[in-house]
Order: sequence, then structure tokens, then C-alpha cells
Amino acid sequence: MPGLEKQDININVTEDRLEISAETKHEEKKEEKGYVYRERRSGSYYRAISLPSPVDPDLSKASYKNGVLEVKMPKTEIKKKKPLKID
Repeated sequence: MPGLEKQDININVTEDRLEISAETKHEEKKEEKGYVYRERRSGSYYRAISLPSPVDPDLSKASYKNGVLEVKMPKTEIKKKKPLKID
């Protein structure tokens, strides 16, 4: 995610889903003899990813360095199937 600052990125994790969103706004203004230059840029990003196995949201961690976002999500233990007796 090059060009973004750490505070512009929002991450939400549930047991079966990862959501990443980001929004940037930039405004530049120059005033010189006879004219005014003004530029505004904005952009947004949203991605929702379904996870193949359940994760623990409380133990998940994220880091951002040099434009690279790294999200670590430990898997939760998959519970074994329990046979159910029919009455």
C-alpha cells in the first residue's frame, strides 16, 4: 500500500473475514503573481477477504513498513466432530 500513512489504514478482523480500508486526501495551494494554483486529490480503498479457516481476532497483529502491510492471524483449533445419538 505505497503512498499511504499508517494512520490512513483501517483493519477489521473477525473469525472468518479480514477487511482492509484506507482513505487519503491531499490538498496543495500556490499563489503567485496573477494566478492561484489549487490541486485536490483523494482516493479510497476497500477489500474484504473471506478466510479459509477460523482465526483468533484477539491475537491478530498488523505492521506497516515502507508501504508493505503485514497481517498475522493465528488459526484457532478446529473442533472435532462429535457424533450425535438419535433418541
